[in-house]
Amino acid sequence: MFQNTKYTLLAVILWVGFFFAFPVWAAGNTTGYAWGENAGWINFNPSQGEGVTVTNSAVAGYAWGENVGWINLNPTYGGVTNDGQGNLSGYAWGENVGWINFNPTGSQVIIDGSTGDFSGYAWGENVGWISFSCANCNINTSWRKTVVVTGGGGVISPPVSTTGQGNVYQNLGGEVRKTFESGELAKVVFPSYSIKGTVVVKIEPKDKVEAIKTNPLPKNTKIVGDLVADFTALSGGEELEKFEGVVAITFTYTDAKVKEVGVDEKTLKIYWWDKTTKSWKPLKSEVNTLTNTVTAQTIHFTLFALMGEIKEKPIVEMTVEELKQKIAEISEKINQLKVQLQQLLEKEVTEEIPTNYRFTINLKYDQTNDDVRYLQIFLKAQGPEIYPEGIVSGWFGPLTKKAVIRFQEKYAEDILAPWGLTEGTGFVGSTTRAKINDILGR
Repeated sequence: MFQNTKYTLLAVILWVGFFFAFPVWAAGNTTGYAWGENAGWINFNPSQGEGVTVTNSAVAGYAWGENVGWINLNPTYGGVTNDGQGNLSGYAWGENVGWINFNPTGSQVIIDGSTGDFSGYAWGENVGWISFSCANCNINTSWRKTVVVTGGGGVISPPVSTTGQGNVYQNLGGEVRKTFESGELAKVVFPSYSIKGTVVVKIEPKDKVEAIKTNPLPKNTKIVGDLVADFTALSGGEELEKFEGVVAITFTYTDAKVKEVGVDEKTLKIYWWDKTTKSWKPLKSEVNTLTNTVTAQTIHFTLFALMGEIKEKPIVEMTVEELKQKIAEISEKINQLKVQLQQLLEKEVTEEIPTNYRFTINLKYDQTNDDVRYLQIFLKAQGPEIYPEGIVSGWFGPLTKKAVIRFQEKYAEDILAPWGLTEGTGFVGSTTRAKINDILGR
């Protein structure tokens, strides 16, 4: 009888395990900084100590702030908890800051279960708000939200491949990383349900010199380090053209490589190669200068590269040839702006002067009517060298008269010469009106 009871209990245990998931203690290291106006930067991966570890049920370890000292995430009478979905609550403790609430009224610190990114705000009565969402925070953990598979009796975490090739799954997502020979890193994170079925993802570094030859870079940009790679995603042997949702691409760079190519770190962006237009296009990218990472989102794969805009050399350090080149560039830009301004002014004329209107009556100083207003609109459209004030009031005042004189002298051959004049009069007579109507095409 005892023997039968033993087997019965074993069968019950196996049956229960078939439907329920046993907890898994999937710890992961955490990196990055939080920020508070009163606390300053708080490092979640300090060079000394055990650092911070996230598990399915808690956040443990110590963070460090130069202004506040050590902060214990798992003190004896408190502790920061994780509900397994990335929603944090509870209290951390620091001798210099007191208690820090990770789920205060109006906010909460949350971990994205697919990417490991922290967001939200914590609150300490002695230090105020602490942000996990600031531009340079970028706190990240290798912990991922677990997915319970009913009927299998287990818990499965999103897979992470570090070889540059791996599978990602519809209900789990996944992450693929590739470390370059230079030590730089590229990775892509697929959230759950960003693709259908099972997809094979591959990150293949490309030779930078060859890539530039076949894919010319945008003006005044350079690739940082060796960070150019072909990203591919295959489903059933066919390359996916588009994903069901956005995925996150991250490049990790070094300060030395940024300095080596002479680009501005703040301008770093992830660019993608558009095969249709045969040109590089930038993605909206987030630069974290503390962790030396750049992250962007995309819904398709192609060739990606990390680029920055070339730092402009101070004028005092330029050579004569460089100064000449700079002057030429500025002159070209001024000419482009002049053309753009003229187009805008002409558009204003066509929109504000009736299409069937012609200048048919003489106009002179101290008149006030719509004809004068149309005259002022026209003169303004001729640019600041004719009518710098650009005032449109309907009154023919001294500024309008000066503008008419400038206009007449600019077109002296057509307006003044027939009268034997060499200087403008400021009176809008027949030849002045004829020239205005001619320019307007009326």
